[in-house]
Amino acid sequence: MEYLWLDIKYVYVHADKRNYYLLTILDVFSLKAVDQIFQKRNRQIDVMNAFRRINKEYGIKGVTIRMITALSSSLVW
Repeated sequence: MEYLWLDIKYVYVHADKRNYYLLTILDVFSLKAVDQIFQKRNRQIDVMNAFRRINKEYGIKGVTIRMITALSSSLVW
């Protein structure tokens, strides 16, 4: 694992009549989702905990992390 991408999407939940955030952390080369967070709001501590989980399972020393912008979120996987 060399590069990780963070992708944030809004997902409308009709039952709650509101948007939720879906944060997906992807391994760029395998396109595997290594962690996901789905909740009403994404706080900094939630993202830090996701990286702690990823580090525990995969080890992320020396990994480059990139944020996918709204312009690139239309990529087809």
